[in-house]
Amino acid sequence: KLPILPTSPLNKGINATSAYTPDASHGYGAQWTRDFQYTVSGAHSIMDEESVKASVRYTFAGMSTDGCMPDRVQADGKSVLSPGGPGDQGPRSHAWDNGPFAGLLLASTTKAWPEKDFFCQLEPSARKALDFVNRSANGLVYNNPVHPNCTYGFTDSVAKTGNLFFCSLLYIDASRQLSELSAQYKCGDSTRYANEAEIMSNSVDTVLKDPASPLWLAATDDNRKPDVWGTAYLVAMNLSTAAKRQAAMDEMVNNPQKYFLAGQARSMPFPDY
Repeated sequence: KLPILPTSPLNKGINATSAYTPDASHGYGAQWTRDFQYTVSGAHSIMDEESVKASVRYTFAGMSTDGCMPDRVQADGKSVLSPGGPGDQGPRSHAWDNGPFAGLLLASTTKAWPEKDFFCQLEPSARKALDFVNRSANGLVYNNPVHPNCTYGFTDSVAKTGNLFFCSLLYIDASRQLSELSAQYKCGDSTRYANEAEIMSNSVDTVLKDPASPLWLAATDDNRKPDVWGTAYLVAMNLSTAAKRQAAMDEMVNNPQKYFLAGQARSMPFPDY
């Protein structure tokens, strides 16, 4: 079991007002790596620095010795590596997005509340978490079709194999931000982070650009289909070229019936599924 930190909101029980679970009722009883990252990234202005940093350390304490980051850390001290699996399930069934999300979590927290010691203490673990992620020779995150793992957690019921678009974008995003912070605080290999992000960025266009539409493909093998969410993420990250980004934005804006429904963005263009 992981040590429960005294200042962690997870140690305050289900009535805690600041427990970082995905639901307000705390029925899940766990802190998901990707959910927590999105929360810190988007809502740190209404969060408490001390409790967030304690909970970030709690997530990193759940990393396995080989660098596999947990899908979630439970309030009872268990680190769960597999989406939907029991606490003792091995790293073979983990999700490929948790390593990049851990790096993004460290970066988001450090940018919200700058502190050299906090970043430099956890940076080696963030580096190890990225190193655990399986990648192709072209640098992109790779999910082996023979022994597949889960991919992006919010589309975890969709089988995607081969080179992965969204997970690769997460890796690039994390590497860029960790490179910036490593240079600022003079700990970690800033150049390596930047080089990896550059190699992967170049491969996104050559490997994953959809030849039949202005979008990019979710994967190269299973689910070789246009990825709406991933394409929007690429545009937000300013990857590819200005012309290709503009073409993708024009496509979505000019054809809303294909990309949006009841105020929500589809994951693939209508009528695909």
